[in-house]
Parts: sequence; C-alpha cells; structure tokens
Amino acid sequence: MPDIDDSYSRQARINWPAVYPGENVVWRGKPSRPKYTTKDAKLTIGGIPVAVFITLWMSMALRILKKAGLVAWIFPTFGMIFVLQALYLLVGHYLRNWLEWKNVEYAVTSRRTIIRRGLWRVSELSRPHSDSPIELRASTDGLVGSVIFQGSKPSLNRFGQQISSMFNPQVKTGEFGLYALENPGNVYRIILAQTSATPKGAKEGV
Repeated sequence: MPDIDDSYSRQARINWPAVYPGENVVWRGKPSRPKYTTKDAKLTIGGIPVAVFITLWMSMALRILKKAGLVAWIFPTFGMIFVLQALYLLVGHYLRNWLEWKNVEYAVTSRRTIIRRGLWRVSELSRPHSDSPIELRASTDGLVGSVIFQGSKPSLNRFGQQISSMFNPQVKTGEFGLYALENPGNVYRIILAQTSATPKGAKEGV
C-alpha cells in the first residue's frame, strides 16, 4: 500500500487534514459507500421489537384519545418519539449513512487518527496514537472491515444525550472508528506502526 492511497487522490488536492508542526500524513481515504451505508444493519433487528411496542402503544393511545378528549393527546405525542426511533432503527440509518458518506474522510498521521464526518454539519474528531486500545473488525476474507478505538462509555446525563443515544449506537459505546474500510488490516498495521513510533509526550489533544 502506498503512503497516500492512490484511489483517494482527489483528497490530496485539498488541504486536509490540517496538521501540527512536525506531523505528517501517512494515510488517508474514504470508506466503501455500500458498506458504510449498511454498517449499522444490526439496528434493524433491534428496531423490530420497538416497532411492535410502539404500534400497540399508538393504537391504544388513539383509542383513549377518542374517549378522553384533549388531555389524552399526551399519550400519542409522547409515543411519537418512539415512532421516530422505530423508523430510524428499521430503515432510517441506511438513508442517513448513505447521505453522510460524502462527508466522511479518514486520515492517519504520525501522531493521530482523524475522522471528518457529519450529515448536515461536518465535524472533525481525532485520537492521539496510544490514546486507547484499537481493534480490527474485518470480514472473513479481510477485504472489508473497521478499525475501532475502544473508549470508555460516556455518562449520558443530559436529556439530549439520551435522545441522541437512541439513534446513534456510538454515543452509547464511546467508540471512535474508521468504519467500512477496504483492506482494513493495512490501515490497522499503519496505525500500530505510528503508535510504536510516537514518542512519549507527543500526544495532541482532540
């Protein structure tokens, strides 16, 4: 594998990522769009019981609404949160990931692993090498997979965080990952090589 992924030469023409003095980019690329679209496919299975529950809830709430009047609107209104969750778990995450793909970019430097992502608003996240254990999750043939930085589970104290965790599994786990990579083993070894080469005290903040 070349230092800069030839299939991603378009990215080489723009100034990303911004690096610190003495920091060099050793690899960059994008995920496979079909695989990125389906990276959260397990959510669909979890969405089935949610969909069954909310269907029963809403049918009961609408029957109460006919009898109890305006006050009973609280039940279907509250249920709409779970309707949206069920729709997202069943099909919504496929559309979201498909649309987000165009904004997803990965880079590995001599100090950090960097991710750009976002659907409407693009944000950048990074993890210094040696900041946390990494894990390679690849298909049986090793052609497609992910490189995951294991993080500590965040405490979801705020209401907004709890709502976000209903739609985004990474919010719950605290994972930081390069998902849907082609030949993920190569990227994994590049990160390990940079990790062993990073001198102590060279970590940069996120």
